Amino acid sequence: TMRVLRILEDQVSKLEENASIIPIVTGDLMQSPNPSNKQAYLQFSELLISKGFEKPIHILGNHDVDTSGFIKLLSNQKAIISSLSNISKIEIFEELKLAIIKFDSNTGGELAQGKIGEDQLMEIGNEIDAIKNKDTYTYIAILHHHPIEIENPQWYAKDWYESLLGTKGFEKTMKLVDAELFLEWIEKRGIKYVLHGHKHIPKIQKHKDITIVASGSSTGSVKHQEKGKTYLSYNLIKYDIDTQQPVSISIIAEEIIGAGTKNMLLHLI
Repeated sequence: TMRVLRILEDQVSKLEENASIIPIVTGDLMQSPNPSNKQAYLQFSELLISKGFEKPIHILGNHDVDTSGFIKLLSNQKAIISSLSNISKIEIFEELKLAIIKFDSNTGGELAQGKIGEDQLMEIGNEIDAIKNKDTYTYIAILHHHPIEIENPQWYAKDWYESLLGTKGFEKTMKLVDAELFLEWIEKRGIKYVLHGHKHIPKIQKHKDITIVASGSSTGSVKHQEKGKTYLSYNLIKYDIDTQQPVSISIIAEEIIGAGTKNMLLHLI
């Protein structure tokens, strides 16, 4: 946690003076929903705020809700999941004309792959339509699971079952069960930016006119082929307050803890 905080502090020092910094966490706040993990995330959030960041926007990932079978029924873990769940599906920044749409892709029983569902698309559509002057906003959709597949990078170390079964069928990650429906909805709504997490592989891809940003791991919780290396990374999206549009997206990563970050990719919009 302290390494991530130090890296982010260094990043802030390089930004324009008086820039507003809005952290977005696309799921997997915890390894599993228990009181100590929840407290650690809340403490990290408070540290970010104390350093001048806005209150983090987060959604839940499969690790945040997966408590292995019947144990989900225990009230303690249900309470933790509920307390971190989002009530409002849309975060609005009126002065920036920016709206962050928070999708829950943990619906259904396929937590490894994810699903949105038609009910949620209708619910969020209703919330968007209720926004005054909704056509003046820039919308960014966030979800946990993958709306499109991602090719595994060279540094990625395969899981044991991938090695056992061979590489065929595991060159790319899985995507949402209802990925096609979700992306068609995004397209029809005129949303140009989608952020997601899940497999800790940072990537910037295009689907038609939509820029899809896959988050890496801000804790370096990834499997690297080289011993002693990691891929601690985060994405930096610069938003122009005059044009009220994103202007660039960067992937910034540290491969050896403490060795310093590098800008691995700059995508101009």
